[in-house]
Amino acid sequence: MYTPIVRVIILVLGLILGFYYYMTDNPTPALLTLFGVALVVWGYFKNGTVYLAWRKVKKQDFQQAERILSQTKYPELLKREQKGFYHFIKAMISANANDIDNAYINFKKALQFGVRTQNN
Repeated sequence: MYTPIVRVIILVLGLILGFYYYMTDNPTPALLTLFGVALVVWGYFKNGTVYLAWRKVKKQDFQQAERILSQTKYPELLKREQKGFYHFIKAMISANANDIDNAYINFKKALQFGVRTQNN
């Protein structure tokens, strides 16, 4: 749910804090801090920036959504439902730009991965 820049800042601060705890002979807080950093990294590869881009699409800010979505470097590593939303958002952006062929391709990919919400 964070942008990559915020995730890198959290990562660096967590590593510094974990190293500090390790150097002061506090292994438990060091391991917990490193575990938290690992969760942030794992969340980046499994969720990416899809949710942030979705929020921009809901506000009809397609240029910002495209910029945020392009920060997901490895969309093939996203979770299955996130891949569906990734392609759905790309299709919405393409449809807004009147690129109907690309929108159709991305809508079909989104249907393959499944776009599930509480309302459907």
